[in-house]
Amino acid sequence: MTVQLPHSRNRLEWYRFDQVASGGWELMLPDFYARLFAQQEPAVMEKSDGDFHRAPDHAGQRVCFDDLTTDDIAVVERFVSDFRRFVVLGLSSRMRPYFTDELDLSLALDYNAESPVDLAQYQRTPIGQLEYRAKYEESERAVTVLARHMVALLDRIGQSFALGEVTLSYIPPGMGKQFDLPRELVRVVRDVLISRATNNPPPTVVRPTLMVNKPDLKGLALADKIAAWRSLEESGAITLSDSVIDRTVVVIDDLYQSGATLWSYAGYLKSLGATTVIGMVCVKSWRDTDNL
Repeated sequence: MTVQLPHSRNRLEWYRFDQVASGGWELMLPDFYARLFAQQEPAVMEKSDGDFHRAPDHAGQRVCFDDLTTDDIAVVERFVSDFRRFVVLGLSSRMRPYFTDELDLSLALDYNAESPVDLAQYQRTPIGQLEYRAKYEESERAVTVLARHMVALLDRIGQSFALGEVTLSYIPPGMGKQFDLPRELVRVVRDVLISRATNNPPPTVVRPTLMVNKPDLKGLALADKIAAWRSLEESGAITLSDSVIDRTVVVIDDLYQSGATLWSYAGYLKSLGATTVIGMVCVKSWRDTDNL
């Protein structure tokens, strides 16, 4: 079951989780996160008085529990902690004319900075600093730490989707590119998953290859950038190392600005038979556009 993504970028900015006079518990969340909690934590929801419902004196959704164990409380607190940190990525108003349901879920580990002012002063979040060091300094340690954060994010996503055998992919890099951060992240994420696996098969990596020189997309307007990606796809300029038919594919990227690249590649995977495509990126920029 897919929970409809919120508009543009979204983070859990407020919640309420209190024990009431009767000894029970009350949980209040914004609409999207209420739906997501119900999907991800069915065992806790079984102890509720029913589904989330509109709180009469608040904009959010409310659910009550007669009794919760210490473990149940920890589950709620962990959900809140995760989504106060992760950034949920939906379609901005600029993107809605071009895309619909190509991505079933998309999340960033964090913003690249706490504010545009901080970024202008080169003050990045810890994840933003790791992304910078991994991408521009090619730091293997930064890649490894980011990959472990990605695995934690994958564990959270796995509570929404029955991932089964994990299929990983990344945005197609330019021809001859020696160091590509998304490709490196997929390599290390796969190694981490293999190291902790018991009887599970090793994760499959679907490697995309560009058969032509990648056009310079950075100077293009959004519509032209999307058209350029679709031209690559329709011309057969992208090949995959394996089939994605009937698979849930997790696509890893480093930076999400408008999202045009990630949503375009997700659409391509679905056109080839992927049933579900999930995006995981290191950081979300503070602007929602690549170019005007």
